[in-house]
Amino acid sequence: MRSLLLSLLFPLLVHGIEYHVDKKADNQVTFISDAPLEEFRGVTGNIDGYVLWQDDDMIGGSEFYFEVDLTTLDTGIGLRNRHMQEHYLETEKYRYAVFSGRLCKVVKDSLLHVEANGVFKLHGRERPLTLLVDVRPDDDDYLAETQFTTALSDYEIKVPKLMFMKIDNDVKVQVKVTLKKIN
Repeated sequence: MRSLLLSLLFPLLVHGIEYHVDKKADNQVTFISDAPLEEFRGVTGNIDGYVLWQDDDMIGGSEFYFEVDLTTLDTGIGLRNRHMQEHYLETEKYRYAVFSGRLCKVVKDSLLHVEANGVFKLHGRERPLTLLVDVRPDDDDYLAETQFTTALSDYEIKVPKLMFMKIDNDVKVQVKVTLKKIN
């Protein structure tokens, strides 16, 4: 699928600047639920995607696409992982969480502060999402970090109430990803 997507985008890439997720870097996506009795975390480093822009301001002709493989989320307990994937996230049908869209604002100081508008897709449902992303240049690469909160009910995900899986409907998502320039 990724090679098909890149082949369709190739005409755009000829004159643009393109960055891909550096799969060798210490990327991390963390889903956190603060339930009344315990904090629940799912962590994965399995994120892929790209950012593309055409102009010096990073906005013109911009687009991005990121996907997280939910089958790789680890809560620290194997049985809980399996229940979460099979009964709540239904990863056999909805394997990926996806955020795609365009950059709409960039403010430069010691960091780049980027506003990204797009669509977040989870559990087969889509919702508009605007993120503020802090981006730190690192030679030709960038380290991007963001966080946001989303409601599981917005994506028709049942909130488990079992003793060993108490989570809140509102889940905080933290993302840290390294983007490597593609020549």
